[in-house]
Amino acid sequence: MARIIEFPTFNDDRGALTVMDQDLPFEPKRCFVIHSMTQPRGGHGHFRSKTILFALSGKIRVEVRTKGQNRVESEFYLLEEPRRGLYLDPEDWHAFEADSSGAVLLCIASHSYAKDDYFYERP
Repeated sequence: MARIIEFPTFNDDRGALTVMDQDLPFEPKRCFVIHSMTQPRGGHGHFRSKTILFALSGKIRVEVRTKGQNRVESEFYLLEEPRRGLYLDPEDWHAFEADSSGAVLLCIASHSYAKDDYFYERP
């Protein structure tokens, strides 16, 4: 089930420093950045990989759908602060789009890319 994780942030007169260290719920194996978005991205879920999404800049709207016991749960999140990450479990189908110009998304994943880890059917 998707959830927001807030990471420690230290502010002073020089700016803010957000630390993603031992607070990550898995050991990262893959990181990538999505930027210059002109249309929705994602539209898939994973069988094994856990993921955390961060808006490094701008605002990003994320839809998460999870198949429950007798129903599908659908949630919408607005990512707009680098100190807050959206954690996605395996089986969480997700799609996202820029909700402001200049939006930049950082994705941290628990597994390296594997084509067979993806499913595309929206629950």
